[in-house]
Amino acid sequence: MTYKVHQGNKSFVVLSDSIVNIDHGWTVPHILQELDKLNNFANYVDDIIEVVNQIHFSKNLKDEQLFEIFGSSSHVQNEILPQKVKEEIEKFKNGTEVATNTVNVLDLFSKLQSITEKTSVDALIYMESKFDKFVKSKLLS
Repeated sequence: MTYKVHQGNKSFVVLSDSIVNIDHGWTVPHILQELDKLNNFANYVDDIIEVVNQIHFSKNLKDEQLFEIFGSSSHVQNEILPQKVKEEIEKFKNGTEVATNTVNVLDLFSKLQSITEKTSVDALIYMESKFDKFVKSKLLS
């Protein structure tokens, strides 16, 4: 499931867990069993609303949060995150906003989204899944 958070000209997409997966070769009873997972959709909606509220009211990110977000991107294989993207992320990381901790979740993820969306689908999917991991571990805890 994906959802987009935006405010003004800043936005980013979060790639979250799938709700339902159906394989072409499954039997009807198996498919119906999988479709029962849609009953949990309200829980996903509640989580998304909570994340959006947390992002809306978030203050500037702390050092350890920035380290967590940027730390993983430099070690990703070049096939997923090309070297050029890593360099752009590093340049942004060393910029004034990040260096002085005057960046919030929306600003940061919006910028990272704009860097990765120019490259490959794999890079974009990777970053969107990292956004999901971060918002679940840091904003909902």
